[in-house]
Amino acid sequence: MTDQSIAPETPDVAETVNFLRRFSYLMSTGYNAAYLQRAADLLETLTARVLASSDQDEPWRYKYENLSRHADGLET
Repeated sequence: MTDQSIAPETPDVAETVNFLRRFSYLMSTGYNAAYLQRAADLLETLTARVLASSDQDEPWRYKYENLSRHADGLET
């Protein structure tokens, strides 16, 4: 049995999106091609949202770290 704690290497999102778009182009028509195209669009959208979210979290993380250091200083 394989060790479940070791995660397989994940491909880059851009690489996956490119693959989905190329594969949907090869299929050219039908529901499956549309589903692949939609999956590529969703991956791009979700990736952009995650990156935007992490940028918005940075100031809060900085404030939290400063407040934690200040609270530690007050305790001592």
